[in-house]
Amino acid sequence: MKFDSDKSVKIYDSNSFYGDRPEDFFLSAVLVRSPVPDGTIRSIEHASLPEGYSLFTAKDIPGENAVHTFEAEFPVFASENISYEGEPVGILVGPDYGVLLRLLSELNITYTRAIPDEKEKEVLASRKYGFGNFERAWKNAKLKADKTYCLNLQLPSCAETDGAFCRVQGKTLSLYTPTCWTSHLYRNMSSALNLDKSHIQLYKTNVPFSHKNSPWHNTALSVQCAIAALLSKQNVLLRLSRSEQLLYIEKPLPVKIRHKTAIDSEGVITAASMRIEIDAGAFNPFIAPLVDRLAVSCTNMYKIQNLSVEALAYRSHTSGGSPSLSWADYHGFYAMESQIQELARLANLNSVDVRLRNINAGKDLQKDFPLRFETTPACNVINDVVQKSDFYRKHAAYKLNTYKAESLFSSVPVRGIGFACAYEGSGFLGTEIDSLKQSLEVSMEKDGSAVIYANAPSATVSSIWKNIAAELLSIPVKSVTIDASPRTEESELPETMVSNISVMTQLVKKCCVAIQKLRFRQPLPIRVKRSFVPGKKNVWDNESFGGTPFYTASWAAAAAEIELNPKTYTYGVRTVWISIDGGTILYDSKAEHVVNRCVKALFSCSEEFQTNPVPAVFVNFVPGGTEPKQIGELVFDVLPAAICSAVSQALQKRLTDFPINPNTIYDAVKETEKEEDRAHTAENQS
Repeated sequence: MKFDSDKSVKIYDSNSFYGDRPEDFFLSAVLVRSPVPDGTIRSIEHASLPEGYSLFTAKDIPGENAVHTFEAEFPVFASENISYEGEPVGILVGPDYGVLLRLLSELNITYTRAIPDEKEKEVLASRKYGFGNFERAWKNAKLKADKTYCLNLQLPSCAETDGAFCRVQGKTLSLYTPTCWTSHLYRNMSSALNLDKSHIQLYKTNVPFSHKNSPWHNTALSVQCAIAALLSKQNVLLRLSRSEQLLYIEKPLPVKIRHKTAIDSEGVITAASMRIEIDAGAFNPFIAPLVDRLAVSCTNMYKIQNLSVEALAYRSHTSGGSPSLSWADYHGFYAMESQIQELARLANLNSVDVRLRNINAGKDLQKDFPLRFETTPACNVINDVVQKSDFYRKHAAYKLNTYKAESLFSSVPVRGIGFACAYEGSGFLGTEIDSLKQSLEVSMEKDGSAVIYANAPSATVSSIWKNIAAELLSIPVKSVTIDASPRTEESELPETMVSNISVMTQLVKKCCVAIQKLRFRQPLPIRVKRSFVPGKKNVWDNESFGGTPFYTASWAAAAAEIELNPKTYTYGVRTVWISIDGGTILYDSKAEHVVNRCVKALFSCSEEFQTNPVPAVFVNFVPGGTEPKQIGELVFDVLPAAICSAVSQALQKRLTDFPINPNTIYDAVKETEKEEDRAHTAENQS
């Protein structure tokens, strides 16, 4: 998995979007996609392509027809083996985009379908671990819950779609694209084009947030664009349509998590089995760490006496999405927190008490359980939300209303309140990919100023780093700058994986401490580089899958209050309370803005949310240590489960899927009404 660094490679920074680059004449391009999910493409033909228009397929590629990502590879243009419907099999280029779309519809693609194979689905990655004896504990338990949960979050994007612009200048190709993985792009461009790296100039354009999870997709698009430019000897612009972006890049991977869980009358979880099934698509280079993250997050921070976890990722004839590693956490936390609510209902206990009881397990269980977390921050944020939201009183009041009402909507308004807690892990130690070296450099110049060389973080993180450097080097904050310009020695991983705020902040500190020790012994300028290689076996053992899974973690708890609409079978979120332990928060207002922005993004993922007013959101930061931590994913970790639990309380039915649509609420209401009718009938007969 080690990649060779090419010192001759030069990367340029372009503070613009790739779609803004074309100043001169250029050809537009559209991808030709497979009409079938499997089989072989025999030919792609057009009766008469107009002058100036060209079609390029796999046979025209001058180099290797493959994009390599770690041990996995997939074709630049498929031909012999089609893996999914919509897989690129060629590219059309020409001066008029409208004409290209017409020509695309006129192509005659002949193919042979594959013979149906009845063998079992291919497992791309798996993880299995356990603790205690689940089968025996499950058999002896009296209070049991067996539910399957599905979370389908597709956050909307209005940014520029993925693509590339390639300019031909003699023997040199200049590529403009929003890449997050320059080393990967250079290697694959060089091999596919059969072109020396010295003839490739890469300009990194602005990377929209929605593109940060698709580094290998971007490489494939860039290579396809570069091939068209090289063969046509013209500048080429390839830009995905909005539907292509949603269907082939931003499409979430389907995940099902089955929870079989038992609880005793005191609220202690005595047994839990989690079986996780992921549709990984046809190609997914990062599926192994995603599976491992899911295997960790599905238990949250709870200590369970008897545990069995199995996570499986299957290959399918669909385009493999490219989610971030934190995406896996959303699903695991959602399922576990929703199941906690169901267990609390079975035991007739408050879900907060159940959570605290299983976080603060006995000393022996705390010591022997495979996954270890510091539990004090979790308890702090839970207690803070409980107090701020008046959760105990409201939960009891809404529960009492459902018992007193003659029917579901006889007492209006119908409300519910839900709760959830989770963490955001940084620096996952449980995978080989995340254990690769991360580096950062800091220099102190002759004039006493300092420069931090790192990928551009957010404005808030930039301020944190500048303040840390200024304090440790005893210089003014205004004398510290951040140089985010690309460097010749590129990372082995996508920037989205190495830009870990917690890890990189520690490296800033180490560099500054080293400079401070050297500055009075040797003349300026001084430049220091520090690296971080996680994965010490005494912290995490990947073979037994046990230990502390993250370098550091931030914590959050949330409560959500909802109200059902009996006429439209919809619901509105009235109020949200979120408490966060994010370590050092230099600017509360900026951090609160990040949280509110995430809440709005979550509410934009479903039409049901968009028709309701934005709820009141109360954010509180609980003091928790001196180190800054990442908080950008915490809303997605806790809020879906809190909202689903609130709706479930109002409906008196445990819902399992999120987002919740009117049909789901309608079905739950009708089922509740049937149960009420049966109860009234039985009462009258008696």
